[in-house]
Amino acid sequence: MPITARNILKQYLETGKKPTQAQFANLIDTFFHKSEDTVTIANVANLATVLASKASTTQVTTILSALGALEDLQTSEKSSIVAAINELKSLIGAGGGLNPDVFESNFTVSLSGGKFFFKWGNGQVVPAAGKSAVELMLIGAQEAIAPTANLSLSSSSITYNKKTDVDLNVNYSYAINSLGATLVNLKLERSRDGLAWTELINTATPPASPFVDANINGGAVNNAPIYYRLTIEDSEGLIVNNTKQANFVYRSFLGYASSAPADVAAIVALGNSALSGKARTVSNVTAGAGQYTWFVYRASDGDLSGVVMDGSAPILGAFTKVGDLTGADEFGGAVTYRIYRSNATQAFINNTLAFS
Repeated sequence: MPITARNILKQYLETGKKPTQAQFANLIDTFFHKSEDTVTIANVANLATVLASKASTTQVTTILSALGALEDLQTSEKSSIVAAINELKSLIGAGGGLNPDVFESNFTVSLSGGKFFFKWGNGQVVPAAGKSAVELMLIGAQEAIAPTANLSLSSSSITYNKKTDVDLNVNYSYAINSLGATLVNLKLERSRDGLAWTELINTATPPASPFVDANINGGAVNNAPIYYRLTIEDSEGLIVNNTKQANFVYRSFLGYASSAPADVAAIVALGNSALSGKARTVSNVTAGAGQYTWFVYRASDGDLSGVVMDGSAPILGAFTKVGDLTGADEFGGAVTYRIYRSNATQAFINNTLAFS
């Protein structure tokens, strides 16, 4: 029997009418029988179009085979894992007709007996949030790589002079090297002894570099080096740090007198000071009649190893180490100076001396 339209069938059953046998047959044949009739793809609107965009049986079989190669990452060879992942990448996504969901959140592995979900063991958090299954597999099949912490200072030497503060730029940067990993925390610290640390920055969203450490000075007593430490932690749980050190450099003095300085005040009175250690070049060195040339610097720098006059002539032998003198400096701190004296008076006239 032919399929009859619904509006015709309704007319058969209007009030006062008596449907014929044929009309009842049309009614029955127009609709599906649950037991006797079969629903085909063509009978479902747009089903053929939807199915055409899905993976074929061959593709699904290939995917299952690739997943089998990933079943035990502890024993599978790396080449097999990579090959399986590359196969999955070719099948999942725009090219393969599948549109994998993205994980909404991280999850924790709960597997007993030493089993692993890719590289994550029991109790570990899998960083799945915002990632597709393929992305997660790529991450899980690779070893985590430690992040990089870069740290540098605008100067590794700071002049020891309590009266003049300086600013030190602490330059920092980092790189997250593990695939899919993110920065968890950046911490920048400062220390005066390398043991006790003070936090300068501690955040997952660090400000732009550099950090300016302002108003630094050695102080009368605390002339210890300044240490800076940068610590980077990524979402793989890997932590690295980098440490840099800035040292204080004391003043040296070059002057002229007929006798050795008796105290620190006399050393300061020599004048012609420079905020440096023993390594220093002085121009226009001229001693008057009856005056020795004195060169004085912090004793902890060690003995002079060389003196060069006018850029070419070595004259270390023209100086004699008189000894060391300890006393309170102009800031009230204890300091020991090493004293050198020229062997002759009026030994230099408009010469340039390079000490080292």
